[in-house]
Amino acid sequence: MKAKSLLALTGAVGGTLAAAGVVFVLLDGDPETADRAAPGVPGVTGETREIAEVLVDSGATGCRGDRGRVECRFSDRYVAAEVVDPRLGVTVDSMLPGWKTGAAQASTGDRGPFAVLYGRTWLVTGPEAFVEEVQERLQGRIVYCDRPYGACY
Repeated sequence: MKAKSLLALTGAVGGTLAAAGVVFVLLDGDPETADRAAPGVPGVTGETREIAEVLVDSGATGCRGDRGRVECRFSDRYVAAEVVDPRLGVTVDSMLPGWKTGAAQASTGDRGPFAVLYGRTWLVTGPEAFVEEVQERLQGRIVYCDRPYGACY
């Protein structure tokens, strides 16, 4: 059973990374969006820019991103947001299981409780209190997780 769960986890995370790569390759380099990058977050445009601005306004620092994704820190904890394009075969529903694993948090050494906030075309993750503050501006639904690779509710 444990090997099966690990295999499912690997597939979910691998699929998420592959989809993010496709989104980056297909959408990167659009000269029309270059002038609309979020101040202080190089390369972030469109709906991702709007979300990045909310993250920064909520206290996130050191943000870096591209047209579809932004990663930051908040009180030395991992924070990220991603906008998905269903026209590319990627949906929030298909990405949510991978985000709930906390693999990205674990890879940065962040082992604390976290939450995933999600809307129709985007996801945000970070410490619970941070995500709750972001929810006040973005709305969406929250899933709470007790730690990376732990239980979510």
